[in-house]
Amino acid sequence: MSGAAGIADDFGVLIGRLWAAADSAEVARVLGEGARKLVGADGITLVLRAGALCHYVDEDAIGPLWKGRYFPLESCISGWTMLQRQQVAIADVFKDARIPQDAYRPTFVKSLVMSPIRRRDPVGALGAYWRERREASEAELGALQALADASANAIARQRRSVSAADARILLAATPAAAAPLRQALAVTADVHFADAPETALEAFRSRSPDLLVVGYHFDHARPYRLVRAVRELDPQVPILLVRALPLSGVDSRDAQIRDAYNALGVDQYLVLDEASVRRGESGNRAVLLAAVRELLDRAA
Repeated sequence: MSGAAGIADDFGVLIGRLWAAADSAEVARVLGEGARKLVGADGITLVLRAGALCHYVDEDAIGPLWKGRYFPLESCISGWTMLQRQQVAIADVFKDARIPQDAYRPTFVKSLVMSPIRRRDPVGALGAYWRERREASEAELGALQALADASANAIARQRRSVSAADARILLAATPAAAAPLRQALAVTADVHFADAPETALEAFRSRSPDLLVVGYHFDHARPYRLVRAVRELDPQVPILLVRALPLSGVDSRDAQIRDAYNALGVDQYLVLDEASVRRGESGNRAVLLAAVRELLDRAA
């Protein structure tokens, strides 16, 4: 069903279901069931931002699109929509330089509308696709953006619910430091370990962690390069820097180091007693987990 009359029929019901949705999975179901019919589209995708990447979370379409795949923000139209914070309508995808031609050529898509989810600070995008070259109507554009706006509520609510128990944590540390830190972080179901800057950045891009934990002596002394690179990829992901020192080793320089890392983009600089870390004492685990929970809550 297309045109203003058809859009008006089901629009209010869809908006209500999206506002009430519990998570992104339910958002995808609602969009798949109703949005295609609402605007006469041949396909709908739900795309979520994952750091510097776009994650095609779900789709409902007449043919396969990109469900489950990740693309850099700069190389796809959903990323363009998020970065520019604006809706885009493309009548012929093969005549637009923003479209990755190799990704679209095997699909049925000839035209599309991509709408940002949460326009002020996009967390994703809603894609609508047609197998014919066509200009989207003003009514269709307005309806799709309204659906994307309503989807933002459930997606933001789901992101706020991330806790230490189900967070994806990337731990970048030397092998010697990693063992006690991994033990302390064992409360979470998903801790990925990287022992080199290159593997840490690769893991960050592919896994889109909720939190980055960095050992102070990572990367031959200090993890400046990793923190800078991560902040260029994702200005929002929380970064926790952990430094283990003898109790007698904390001096006036420590405040200067803390300030320098905070300026670089570290959200929290945590100093633990070196000897008790090696012994695996529960006090350090409690301190570390408290810092993890605080950063995840703050990011919500």
